[in-house]
Amino acid sequence: MNSAISLILNNVYCKGCPIFEGRECASRIDARNRALELNRQYVPTTIKVIFVAESPPRAFIQDQRAYFYASGPERRSSIAYYINQVLFRAKSREEFFEKFREKFRERGFYLTDMAKCPIGGLPREKRVQAVKRCAKYLDEEFHTLKFEKAVFIGKTLSKSLKTT
Repeated sequence: MNSAISLILNNVYCKGCPIFEGRECASRIDARNRALELNRQYVPTTIKVIFVAESPPRAFIQDQRAYFYASGPERRSSIAYYINQVLFRAKSREEFFEKFREKFRERGFYLTDMAKCPIGGLPREKRVQAVKRCAKYLDEEFHTLKFEKAVFIGKTLSKSLKTT
């Protein structure tokens, strides 16, 4: 179980985050909560490799299927699409998640996000502030989840982590 999910849902480190404090960002917080509920279903008992993506996609605010654990390989710009192309070659969303559960999760692979709310489309300064706030949640995840390796996905994320 990813115990950091409870901290996030209780907004433990969100004070000072422009997403949490901005009224116009309530939809981003709602998307965060939906993503975390999906994420919670796929935490393996033993984690060997934790994949860290930047954040849930901005599209997930409006499209219930735009997040990794909701979409499967249907969105060509998604991580799930590329995982499917390399590992599974599933023909449908259902087949993808069947293979994902069978192979990805059982082998101890787990995907989480650095920034828990969708940060796409925010001004750079707000994105940087959100990443700094969420770094505390990622730190909690890294200290409580037992894993062998971490793989950071994306150049933007790597640059953000260097400055936090």
